[in-house]
Amino acid sequence: MAKTDKTVIKSLTHLCFVLFMILFSCSIDDYDNYVVDLGGGYKYIVESRLIHSISGCNRIDIPPQIEQCKYGKRFILVKQRPDTYSYSDYKGVEKGCYKMGIDTPYYWIIDKQEQIHFGPISYDEYLHISDSLNIPVLLEK
Repeated sequence: MAKTDKTVIKSLTHLCFVLFMILFSCSIDDYDNYVVDLGGGYKYIVESRLIHSISGCNRIDIPPQIEQCKYGKRFILVKQRPDTYSYSDYKGVEKGCYKMGIDTPYYWIIDKQEQIHFGPISYDEYLHISDSLNIPVLLEK
């Protein structure tokens, strides 16, 4: 094998290695940018606009489309406008639980400490529950 052939093969090998490392690092960064850890076993999947929970007692998944999500040490507050997905795939959400129809915004309050949730509820119910739990009203109507 000629010296030129060995140089070309070595250069191609290095190029492939560099490309692999760039692609690998991009895939890790993309995942981190699209998943927000909300604490308490809940994650917000940005691209899908949903909240997913790890398996466990009284945890719930909130299906798309999440319009607002605020969270702190104890509470997760969510404004959601459901779409036409089948809700049978989401833990804790029963078919027919969106009583005002799917063209209406709904609100959720998740208490990570007590492992309970309120939702889907109307804005008035959200205000009432927020007041009773001493949560500042952080979601817009």
